[in-house]
Amino acid sequence: MHYVWLYEGPQWKAKAMAAAVVAGIFAVVLFPLWPMVMRQGVWYLSVGLMILLGLFFAMAIFRLILFCVTVFVVPPGLWLFPNLFEDVGVIDSFKPLWGWQETKKKKSKKASGPVPGGKEATPATATTTATPASNPSGGPVKRNLTPQVEEVPE
Repeated sequence: MHYVWLYEGPQWKAKAMAAAVVAGIFAVVLFPLWPMVMRQGVWYLSVGLMILLGLFFAMAIFRLILFCVTVFVVPPGLWLFPNLFEDVGVIDSFKPLWGWQETKKKKSKKASGPVPGGKEATPATATTTATPASNPSGGPVKRNLTPQVEEVPE
């Protein structure tokens, strides 16, 4: 049987953080005793953050409405800020400004078997800034990102 003694040294950072948390809670409890200037500053800060949160929700609703309209007008549909709800950093959430919805590839009749190359098919999502998978053919990938009007023979 073996025993291990893990010594982490002095815990001054943990003690300092605990003291800061206690001081923060004490300051919040004493909010009614704060000077009027500080209370007014907290009020301005909270209203500013509420406006920012409201603008974020308005932008999310607007991009959904824009996508619903463009799905029927210029398929496959246009996303404003396609990385808005992706798991990326704050700045990367707003890059690129717009992107076309990627459509699913039609599967052949032999779709029940494994996908060639051992990779799973990716679901249809909006264009993101993530690094794309390498092209197995090695040639350039032709992407048409501009809307076009095509005539269909009757």
